[in-house]
Amino acid sequence: MVRSQLPLVALLAACGAGGEPLTEPAPFERAGYPAFSAVWQIATHNAYWVDRGAVGDAFAGGTSERIADQLLADHARSLELDIHRDPDAPGRWRVHHTVPGNGLCAELGECLGLLRAVHYAVPEHEVVTIVIELKELFAPNFDASHTIQDLDRLLGDELGARLWRPAELLAQCDGHLGEESLSACVARVGWPGTGALRGRFLVALLGNWDSFSQGTVDWARYATLGDIRERAAFPMASAWKLDHAALPPPLPSLVSPEELARAAEQSVLLQVEAFDDSVAPAFLARGAVVRMDTTTPAAELEAIARRMQLLQTDVPSEQPDERGPAEPFRVFADGSVPPDRLREPGVRLGLAAPPLPARAFAYRQVADDEVARWQATVSFGADASRRGCLRAASALGGAEAASAMVCGRKVSGKLAPAEGGGAGTPDAERFFASFVTCQGGTCNATELGSSEGATGGVGELLSLRVRPDGAGGGCARAEAARLVDRALEPMWSPVGSEVCFAAPLRYQGLARPTDAATVPAPAWFFGARVELAAGPAPLVASAFEAVAIEPVDAQLPVSSDAALLVDASVPSAP
Repeated sequence: MVRSQLPLVALLAACGAGGEPLTEPAPFERAGYPAFSAVWQIATHNAYWVDRGAVGDAFAGGTSERIADQLLADHARSLELDIHRDPDAPGRWRVHHTVPGNGLCAELGECLGLLRAVHYAVPEHEVVTIVIELKELFAPNFDASHTIQDLDRLLGDELGARLWRPAELLAQCDGHLGEESLSACVARVGWPGTGALRGRFLVALLGNWDSFSQGTVDWARYATLGDIRERAAFPMASAWKLDHAALPPPLPSLVSPEELARAAEQSVLLQVEAFDDSVAPAFLARGAVVRMDTTTPAAELEAIARRMQLLQTDVPSEQPDERGPAEPFRVFADGSVPPDRLREPGVRLGLAAPPLPARAFAYRQVADDEVARWQATVSFGADASRRGCLRAASALGGAEAASAMVCGRKVSGKLAPAEGGGAGTPDAERFFASFVTCQGGTCNATELGSSEGATGGVGELLSLRVRPDGAGGGCARAEAARLVDRALEPMWSPVGSEVCFAAPLRYQGLARPTDAATVPAPAWFFGARVELAAGPAPLVASAFEAVAIEPVDAQLPVSSDAALLVDASVPSAP
């Protein structure tokens, strides 16, 4: 659809017209990193949404994949959340499409706790752009008990110092340009380099739902009421909502053409839905970041060719120029950026499937008298056939060996129950943590499912603590966490009770159980670490002695294959 051309595009201030000559400030220090506007990335649509059978969720759709999987295994770096005023809680917003129930999180604070969990796994992640859409269906998005200031306060409280605010962008122009608009500043000095934004979150506020509400008006008010330096989010314009004469009634009576133009001036991000949109070229020319709906690989390639940065999709596992989870950003011109500047720092290991029904076990031996705590966040992308585990055993392979293993798996939200998934049921994209202990040829298992919409509960972050029992044996305790609190502490939940064994569990590490139906692609472990007496240490491939293949058939011998362990870790930049 061809959208209307933006009237009154107020770019004169950025050009210095009508006033004294402007002093050119020094550009952001980039140290060889590309500017944020010079990279493209995968952006997910309705990232919170999954079909869990809630009735009345009209015209709903979304990524149908756990948020950690979108950002870790599938390495998207932008996601969308739809918010609604919570009538039961002043200053709080619910997250859903049209009715609650089909979500991986129920309210905005909970959703941001999921993002903190990703930050815990990869602290130096490339900046994550959180697009918040004002989605109140039949009323204003702000009222006396849900104000603009309340939303800013919530974002600041939940994201803390990790939130990159408009004031930080404008600080580069203060004292030089005498301007107050974000777009004028970006047009003059550009965006920071991606290295300077690592570990941060950028919130973009979008409002275009006007069928029975006033999203465009509320977006314009967010952008223009008060000092933009006080805002927690960057206004994000919708290209087809910038022609005042084309706004549906009663919007023209609620916002003036001048207010609409000022809001556009404060918008350094833009949403478009058609490649022939007539507004996008002007925004791109002044340095804006543009999000484009891309539903096919061909559409993604066209968006890249037009230098549109945020490629919005429901299928983040399918992306052009795939370079793996260590390179979520790709530049429009590779030759201008050193390759090491595109690789995101972080610990990430993959375990590929063995060539037969077996368990891959990347292990090291730990002294019998030492306490060890293993942690990792497991992520599988869209493939629910994979499992990832932390394991400790008294010996390799044998059915009689003592062992303890905490594992994570999920039920697909993309497949129907008849196809082995859970789409349309309460289990869609639900995560399950299990604690399996074996000794003397007998195994016992405890499994808990995630509780979306609640505080805490089990999730992708797994922990296995192994300690000596003082009598020559060993004990193991399993925990899992779905959320990380504001202080960046995992909200651990026990998975079963501690179990003790007659033998020490000296073989410890990462494991991946497989069967004949398992897809061979790696199960990923992010932020893997072990805490020993010497202190915590990140886990890279060199931390393990070997990768054992422990066959399901106990009659077959244990073998090894180091190639099953994929190390995509990247050290912190100097």
